[in-house]
Parts: sequence; structure tokens; C-alpha cells
Amino acid sequence: MTVEVRTRRPQDDDYLRRSLIELMAGTEVAGHGELIDAMPLDGLVAWIGDEPVGHLTFRVAGADWEVVTIGATRPGEGVGGALMAALLARATEAGAGRVWLSPPTTTPPLCGSISGAVSIWCAWTGTP
Repeated sequence: MTVEVRTRRPQDDDYLRRSLIELMAGTEVAGHGELIDAMPLDGLVAWIGDEPVGHLTFRVAGADWEVVTIGATRPGEGVGGALMAALLARATEAGAGRVWLSPPTTTPPLCGSISGAVSIWCAWTGTP
């Protein structure tokens, strides 16, 4: 089936909260020496049919866009890639200079790759 990504809407909040708790043990994530609550952030939700299957939350500071959380409740079906492609398209359209990722230490690094006009940079803390 096809993964459809759309802008997060208020009716997606229950899914986002459940997904964050299931995948990340809560709605707050640590980064840059601060706790960031993902619930009030802008976001995208991935759908397969009428089922929400993934989320991405982000924040924007000038020309920098930072992915705060990304997760799939149906992994292995292209959900994460679809979410990132949608975010990169949105960031490019908005004139973003780069999109930042801070992946957990268990995620292989995506640093330094280029997608269209937007650079993807990571703060990598683990070993690939």
C-alpha cells in the first residue's frame, strides 16, 4: 500500500501521543541540553489507508529546520522515508538552508547527504 503523508492536525494528537509513548517512552525528548516536548511542535503524520502509521515533529529556527522526533508504528514499509521526503519538500519550498537530525545512538548516521537544495546534517553521538 501507499504511504500518504499529511500535515499534522488537531485530531492526530491522540495518535501522536500514543506513538511517542510507545516508541520513545514519553512525549519529551532530550536534545541540545534541554527537554523538548514534541506535542506542541509542528508535525507530519503518515497514513496507510485509514491507519496512522508514523509521525515526524520538527521545529524551525530561521533557515534551519530540526527533526525532533520521527517514528513508525509499522516499520519496514517506507514510512520514515516518506516522512523525511515530505519534510524535505516542505523545507525546500520554504527556503530552508538545512534540515538537522539528531539520531539516537542506535540509528545509523544519515549525515552529510544531500536531498535537492536542502542539506541534511546530523549531530551524531554514537558509533555507526
